[in-house]
Amino acid sequence: MKKKTILLIDDYEPTNILHEEFIKTHVNTATVFSFTDAYKALESLNHPDESERIVPDIIFLDINMPAISGWEFLEIYKTLKIKNKQNINIYMLSTFDDDKYRNRANEDDTVKKYYTKPLTKEILQQSLYDSISINS
Repeated sequence: MKKKTILLIDDYEPTNILHEEFIKTHVNTATVFSFTDAYKALESLNHPDESERIVPDIIFLDINMPAISGWEFLEIYKTLKIKNKQNINIYMLSTFDDDKYRNRANEDDTVKKYYTKPLTKEILQQSLYDSISINS
């Protein structure tokens, strides 16, 4: 399997640490980057120096964050000129098992799927499978 790059965006650092360790335990071919600040994540995706730019296969995005929400992140993300953007799968990963949020995510064609935390083996496997399908 091609090495995958996974981007975690969650304002709660312990969640990022937990999810990063979980990913590294289950996917030995993954590089994981985590951000507690969604603006910093956007900057890394759109860094002017291509060698500094993060090009993820998968983004796990929290919804409720203080600086900008996951929804606001998506609106800014849509305006970025990212090479091969169609190959990046974004998954909303929230503590809320809420139909309103789920429906909003399902209506946004930037979002692949909405999941509730924590990240599980099944979620990770499905996101990796989706990533392989897109990049094949």
